[in-house]
Amino acid sequence: MKNTEIEYLINLRADKRLCLIEYLIKQKDKSLDQSRAAILSRAIENVELGTTNWDVLYTKLQALKQPEGEDVPQFTSWQAKLNPKDKENYDKICKEMRQDLIEKGIIKRTLRAQLMVVLLLYRYLDALEREEVMAAQKIEKEKRADKIISELELPVAQMGAILIEMLLTDKDSPALKEINQIMVQWLCRTRQKSGQEV
Repeated sequence: MKNTEIEYLINLRADKRLCLIEYLIKQKDKSLDQSRAAILSRAIENVELGTTNWDVLYTKLQALKQPEGEDVPQFTSWQAKLNPKDKENYDKICKEMRQDLIEKGIIKRTLRAQLMVVLLLYRYLDALEREEVMAAQKIEKEKRADKIISELELPVAQMGAILIEMLLTDKDSPALKEINQIMVQWLCRTRQKSGQEV
């Protein structure tokens, strides 16, 4: 039986902004499917209705510049197919975007399809960049925590208490196996020094 789902085709003239945004998304988006339809679908999924300040994104978009020394591919047309579910969500997003931009005085009445797609994709790029920053901050925080832990010295009494707690609560822990090996090595060394049999 044939699939009767109708796909909706978005067909636009591309400008430099659209070329640049697509180029930057493809650098930051780790998904395997880098087709325009897949990127647009993820951009749509990424929007939570009622939470985006489209006017703020529009203002940020004006400051978008091509990275120095990078050759951004230029194209004159841009096409992507939307499945019915994405098309329904896309329509809701565009309605909200238009209303927000009219209320903030950025547009008068109409919102061109090209600007809708540019803003939607720019919002996705912005989300990817924020995720990248958060991931880098998390790694840095973990490094700092690891450094603090590695430099931390526990008092002997606390070491003993922790060892007893580990033995009682997590006796199959790999850490206990390491501690066991360290204790065996220490025992061997001290007995050899004192001339005792191991």
